[in-house]
Amino acid sequence: MKKALSLFVLILASAAGTLSHLGAESNYVAEARFWKARAFSQQIVASPDTTPPFVFKKARGQFEEILKDYPDKPPLVKESLLSIAGLMVHEKKYQEARDFLNKVRKDYPDDQTFRAKTQFLTGFSYEKEGDWERALKEYRILRDQYAKSQLGLEVPLYIARHDVKEDSQKGAERYAEAAAYYRRLAEENPKTPLKFYALNYMLAVYEEQKKWDESLTSIEEIILAFPKSIRLYVPKIEAFSRRIKQPERAAAIYQSFLQSYPDHKDATVLKKRMERMRKRSPRNVSG
Repeated sequence: MKKALSLFVLILASAAGTLSHLGAESNYVAEARFWKARAFSQQIVASPDTTPPFVFKKARGQFEEILKDYPDKPPLVKESLLSIAGLMVHEKKYQEARDFLNKVRKDYPDDQTFRAKTQFLTGFSYEKEGDWERALKEYRILRDQYAKSQLGLEVPLYIARHDVKEDSQKGAERYAEAAAYYRRLAEENPKTPLKFYALNYMLAVYEEQKKWDESLTSIEEIILAFPKSIRLYVPKIEAFSRRIKQPERAAAIYQSFLQSYPDHKDATVLKKRMERMRKRSPRNVSG
């Protein structure tokens, strides 16, 4: 359940971005109340099995008061609704949570981020209830209908991480499905930030399986498509090349990049790294 909890915390943490534009002084009290309620709810999420019902009721009540007092502040309203649903799930009020999520989802037909979060929480409720197959169905809806959301991007990996713990073969199949999904998403969204994210999730698929050759191939694809990102990947290029005991692989990636972008601002540094990797190899990379 650790991975499930971590993705639920992702939903809680995302409120920071959602509420960032509420920083006007006139909103200070409302926002302060929300964060106080959020901090209290996070303590409950950390140990729900030892939390008595009256504490859950108190936590939900804090968000319900925000809904009542600040109906004109949609970001606060939506994050409070999600928090109420999450508390229901952790209190094991699974069907009540699902009914609540179905209701509030209809109130925001055009807010894809909010709807993605409600969809995740629906799947999460089934997972916490012990019905993984139904949870999987809901998570796949999240993946297919909200592919451009952070949760939609995360969920194929989330599924693979769950299944690999239960069955290594099934987990390998799920990782393969995730890689294929991210590949398709990248190809369908060329020259966009979504392609960058999809390729990085595909890289994560290979990293988690310790497939260093495939990881290096993915990194090369990323930096050739998004050359401004090269500095982010230099440590991994060299670390993964060391893992497979092929420093010349790093040199070859640098060479490929420099051939495509000879005037890149980091060209001088990359040339030095390329030569260093070549010298460390018992073989020689031509060119």
